[in-house]
Amino acid sequence: MRPFEIYNAAAEFKGCTDLRPWLIVQQRTPELFACFPISGENYSGIGFQLQSDHPDFGATGLQKTCYILDEALFELPISAFKRRRGKLAGELLVLFKEYAGL
Repeated sequence: MRPFEIYNAAAEFKGCTDLRPWLIVQQRTPELFACFPISGENYSGIGFQLQSDHPDFGATGLQKTCYILDEALFELPISAFKRRRGKLAGELLVLFKEYAGL
């Protein structure tokens, strides 16, 4: 598991523990990862849009336009992760890093 890979994980977000995609930002320990949730809805109006028609969208493994909700980092244990979806790559990765100040 590496930074900017996208994994499905079951972790609490907005009072819900459904399986959702998460963007790994940093490995904190061998068992703990700092992540941003990814959602099909932009709840707060603050988030980076991953448009499905972008040339680099296919690498994400996502099905539709989504948002990386980067208001706060969430620490998820390795046990929460279920499967790898994809990753941010190419121009989408560059744009997200600029947007998030990473």
